[in-house]
Amino acid sequence: MAKSKNKKNKDTIVEAEVVEIKDDVKKQVKSKKENNLDIKFNLNKNHINLIILGAILFLGFYLRMYHMDYPVVGYHNWKETHYLTEARNFERDGFFKYGFFVPAYDLLGTNDDKSGVHPDTFPIISIILALFFKAFGTSLVVARFVGILFSMGTVAFTYLFVKRIFKREDIALVAAAVATMNPLLIFFSHNTQLVNPGIFFMMVSAYFFAGFIENYNSKDLILTSIFATLSALAKYPFLLIGIPMFFVFGIRIIKSPTKMFAKLKNKWGVFLISAMILSSVFIWISYSDTVREKYIGKGSESEAKLTDLIKLEIFKDPNFWPAIKSYTRDNFTFEGIYLAIVGFIFITLFYNKSVGNAFTFWYFIGSIFWFIIMSFKLSGHNYHMFPIAPLFFILVGYLFTVIGSNLGKLVKNDIVKWVFIAIALIWLFNISKPSWERMYDTQFIGLDVAGEYINAHSTPDELIYHSSHQSFGVLWHADRKGIKPASLLETFKRVEDRGINWYFVYQWQFPKLFNNPEIWEHVQSSYSLKQMAYTMQNDQPNLLYMLFKKEGSFDGSDITKLVQNFTSINEVTTKEYELTKGKQVLYVVSE
Repeated sequence: MAKSKNKKNKDTIVEAEVVEIKDDVKKQVKSKKENNLDIKFNLNKNHINLIILGAILFLGFYLRMYHMDYPVVGYHNWKETHYLTEARNFERDGFFKYGFFVPAYDLLGTNDDKSGVHPDTFPIISIILALFFKAFGTSLVVARFVGILFSMGTVAFTYLFVKRIFKREDIALVAAAVATMNPLLIFFSHNTQLVNPGIFFMMVSAYFFAGFIENYNSKDLILTSIFATLSALAKYPFLLIGIPMFFVFGIRIIKSPTKMFAKLKNKWGVFLISAMILSSVFIWISYSDTVREKYIGKGSESEAKLTDLIKLEIFKDPNFWPAIKSYTRDNFTFEGIYLAIVGFIFITLFYNKSVGNAFTFWYFIGSIFWFIIMSFKLSGHNYHMFPIAPLFFILVGYLFTVIGSNLGKLVKNDIVKWVFIAIALIWLFNISKPSWERMYDTQFIGLDVAGEYINAHSTPDELIYHSSHQSFGVLWHADRKGIKPASLLETFKRVEDRGINWYFVYQWQFPKLFNNPEIWEHVQSSYSLKQMAYTMQNDQPNLLYMLFKKEGSFDGSDITKLVQNFTSINEVTTKEYELTKGKQVLYVVSE
């Protein structure tokens, strides 16, 4: 009986243990499921930022694809021709024909060496394009694709840099969104220039500097100096980023010298190596001077010293501020500049010990002095504002995020924050769009048609007189070197003897040519009209350009009659050029 009772108790205990085990198993399964759900949710939450960044980059790439294969007839085609022809010559002649990466372009000065060799900042974009040309063939699509890659890299590193200095994912994403729709970056991404790799390397340098400030890692310091050097070699004004770096780092040393010395006492060798890397900028400047003396001559008109660029009297020039106003509108929009100023006020009011606030503050202060030093250059072309573009992205991104975050906290709903940011970005996109469309629609049509005609009817050693200003694109399409014509007959003839066989006269040069009797008579007696083109305005032809070849003669005493006679005996063809809001037809008459 006792035995039976013990057995029963034992069975009961076993059953209880089994039940307990089952309960534990159920709890573990439930817990595992919940954990799986949590893991899945967390993964989605972590990945959503990358999805947003991917969408931002996709939008940026889409906006930059426009006119990838378009001829070199656009805004600043003269600068694009500068680097495109350097790249083509590197691809053909190699990188060391005239020295160590000494560039040669097709834009000759009156007294320049016929090779096109010239002193310049380090031709990074031309070297990279030449390598791509060797691999994929010489084409404008390849050239524009490289520029777009650099531009998208700038957007990506804007995100990475801002995230690193503010420790905020939201500010980083919004700053990247502002960058991806910025007119300056959109248009000039496929205008082949040094500014594209220059700003990219500047942002990469800033990213590694932010890493160095975090942990004083030697690798980050070396990488900072490498990319800062590449940026400065491309365009010296990109050294602007060194001002906030200097103050952020320097103030730390001043505030805690003993602590900083302890952290950095074993890194003096790394600082020395970094300084040596940066010194290559000055080595290149010195080397460029030797190139100038060899191929152009010391004291030539093309020689420019750094001190020559600082011209404070430019502020008294009545044309200075209208030019700055126009470029600012194109690059950032007026509304965008106002937002950036408010963003700086917010940064100042909410100043804290974060690297983000300090870096942005000193970037802004440094930009004021940079503006004064660069004033003369800034008054000439809008792309000189590239070094301050990241500051704009940060300030506007910071402002949108701070306002959105506070609205979200006010109503205790985080969705409100993102709704505000989305509306603000859409609004910024809409006011920015006219700026990049305006730049896209600034075209000097016909340069490609005239260039292709010259290429088909000439030999590589023949030179072109061109109309300067924005007519340089004709040289790329002709694959010939060109010179701006002189206004004195003696100089005009002397340059002709160097091999001038073509004279391309674009619309803005008509008065200079027709109102210079000596040269116009010489052209009539030594050249013949080979091609002309016009557009239609109010059902009337508007003469756009004339192309002459150094052979034969013609009667140019009556331009209207000359055009009518030439049109009557030759076939008229047309070519369409694409504008953002339609097409423009060019009527071409060729012999």
